[in-house]
Amino acid sequence: MSLPHAVEVESRARPGEGKSRGVPGQPGPAALHRPLARWIAEFLEDLARREARSENTLRHYAHDLDLFTRYLKMYVPGVETPEDIDSRVVTGFFRYLRLVRGNSAASSRRRLASLRRFFAYLERQGAIPRDPSSAVPAQRVRSRPSVTLTRDEALRLLEAAKMSRFPARDYAMFRLFLTCGCTLSELLSLKLDDFDPAAGTITFTGRRGRRRTLGLSPACRQALAEYLAQRPKAPASRSFFLNRRGEPVTKGAVYHAFRLAVRRAGIERPGLTVHSLRRTCLTLLWEAGVSLRALQQVAGHASLSSTRTYARSKARGANPHAWKWNHPLDG
Repeated sequence: MSLPHAVEVESRARPGEGKSRGVPGQPGPAALHRPLARWIAEFLEDLARREARSENTLRHYAHDLDLFTRYLKMYVPGVETPEDIDSRVVTGFFRYLRLVRGNSAASSRRRLASLRRFFAYLERQGAIPRDPSSAVPAQRVRSRPSVTLTRDEALRLLEAAKMSRFPARDYAMFRLFLTCGCTLSELLSLKLDDFDPAAGTITFTGRRGRRRTLGLSPACRQALAEYLAQRPKAPASRSFFLNRRGEPVTKGAVYHAFRLAVRRAGIERPGLTVHSLRRTCLTLLWEAGVSLRALQQVAGHASLSSTRTYARSKARGANPHAWKWNHPLDG
């Protein structure tokens, strides 16, 4: 199917809708079928077992590959096995992402990376002779200046989080971001056992399963304890942060809470994202006098060169005072 026709179909059909409807209100046989489903399931299992990828990372891969299979089902119905995929199919998929879905260059780059990992797995398994995405160029992403909050803005954001529908949870989440500089993936993968109230520590699981334990500031420790006192009783879930139904909080829920808190705090800053909270934490710690090695430990960087990108603030001065492990947001 040509792309102009695909654009027309997209406007009147949803992914997964086929001609075979079956029972009204239930998906028909065509809607239940997903090309490459077995291979994708085995690939995700391989990532989880061999590379110890986090649940959140696996969800990203699963989402990107599911989007690809929905594209195949709607626009390239002849694809049933990995051997049916060639460079034209992959090129059409990224044209679809750009013209139909309006994906940004950054989103397309991430999805191309997911496909390349998947095709590399298929090559290792002997399912395809070569990677059909190798000829597809990655879209260039314009670099934007890093955005961080000032100390005053960070404190205003924390106060605004207390006015949400879930004040204890949202305040604890943002206090954790701003105290420990964790990533969104690390926050979402936190389990109850990762927090040690007696020792005042928390353990994050980063990329490739690397774990690091950090000491918590008094304010952050108190925020987590107050949230746990109100946490929904969900015996089956060991996830730390839950929604009101007792299910693990989602990335979308964190984004939503962040946008509301930013608006309530009256912060107007283009390019501000949840990841800006990690940057804010590491920048404030650097300005407070933390050493580069200590900052690397907080950030969980494998390479010191990655940490140096946060160590460029002019507010630190030539001779910063020695950091005494008192967090700059604790007063």
